[in-house]
Amino acid sequence: MAADSILAVTPNLTKVTLAPILKRQPFLSLKFLRLFTLAQNTPSRTTDLHLRIHHGLKYTLGLVQAFTYLTTFHIDVIFGENDELPTEHLHLAFLEELQITWYPYRHDTSVCSALAETLSLPSLRRLLLTSQGLEDGMFLEPLLRKFGHSLHFLSLVRPYMNDRYHPYERRRPLPLSPLLSMCPNLRHLVMDTCIPTRMPTHAHLTWVDLWAPRRFLDPSEQSALTIIPHEEKVKLPSLRGVRLLDMSLFPFSGARTPLLVPPDMVGSTESVVWNYSRLDLRHDPGLLYRQKMDEVDVLAESLEHRL
Repeated sequence: MAADSILAVTPNLTKVTLAPILKRQPFLSLKFLRLFTLAQNTPSRTTDLHLRIHHGLKYTLGLVQAFTYLTTFHIDVIFGENDELPTEHLHLAFLEELQITWYPYRHDTSVCSALAETLSLPSLRRLLLTSQGLEDGMFLEPLLRKFGHSLHFLSLVRPYMNDRYHPYERRRPLPLSPLLSMCPNLRHLVMDTCIPTRMPTHAHLTWVDLWAPRRFLDPSEQSALTIIPHEEKVKLPSLRGVRLLDMSLFPFSGARTPLLVPPDMVGSTESVVWNYSRLDLRHDPGLLYRQKMDEVDVLAESLEHRL
């Protein structure tokens, strides 16, 4: 009844986000998704789906197959020891963007292998993977080996939380060489990394975005390209620029910030400033950052709906 009532007043609904309402009821959104898929003609209209479901990955993917016209799919994966691996084939012919946020910090390679085996995504161009465990990035190999050849955009980010629990300086470099070798047509790479950046050879990589804590940002710097040594730049014949992204934006905007604010939005001498009551952003050449740090209530939708 709730699903029917919502759909009755949203005839043009295309974007759906389902999240648990109460922490003690993690399966509530999964039950609602089941009701949603049963609603008449609803899945065929939905193009953007975001699921924050704590468990039940196999069951969730079984319901997603009803959303045949998805172009964007974001799922938060919390895989328990007793959860079953997905086994049913899922074909999403129009999906262009897949975003997976992994919880907790340890991962099972078998989950990635199962996703790679069961997902069929012929139109996939953008893959966003967020996890605290990316230092052991080769657990992603099954996904990149399956979809890497068609990717134009790849985001690999370990969220920066605070210096006490996740010191930025102690992070190990991501295993870029084997990962990028599976993505020969990649144009835009987003990651957090150690500075200076060590890049593997890549013929088509055009833009590199690097998430960094605010103390590493220099608003007077006209180009962040200098953070890649010259001997590394020669490995990237198509490189047009490197940009630093203020990591304080990540908790509010998430991994899609580089898509919402593309690196070619400003030229070498240009800058863009957005001044809103709850959003104070500046985009200089090679730098995207918050100008004021005394406000902590920046909303993710501020980026998506105002830029």
